[in-house]
Amino acid sequence: MPAQLVYEGYVDRTTSRFAYTRVRSTWAVGGLVYSRWFWPQDKQGRSMYGDFGWGLQYTTATSRDLDITLNSTPMIGFGGIFPGGRRDYLIGLRLLHISNGGVKKPNQGQNQFFLTIGIRY
Repeated sequence: MPAQLVYEGYVDRTTSRFAYTRVRSTWAVGGLVYSRWFWPQDKQGRSMYGDFGWGLQYTTATSRDLDITLNSTPMIGFGGIFPGGRRDYLIGLRLLHISNGGVKKPNQGQNQFFLTIGIRY
């Protein structure tokens, strides 16, 4: 199965309305590096892909479950590729785990699920 090396960056803002949290909002900046494997195409040009990779995320404040500002972000995902003329459309699901990687105890972390939508030129 052919594969690609993908680099990705993101910015995220989280806001909490619960009284027990330390901060009400935080910004996060992260980067991911991952491999994307492609399955063979069918007669209509549709295919599937799988992602596996790792990255880092910096947050502007700590929280109850992320107790340091620089965290590890392993990631896994999968999706479908749908042809649309000159471009391909990618729709997928992703699981991103964010934690300190055991650097500090306790290591609670977060699991975040994403619906991803992309356009390949």
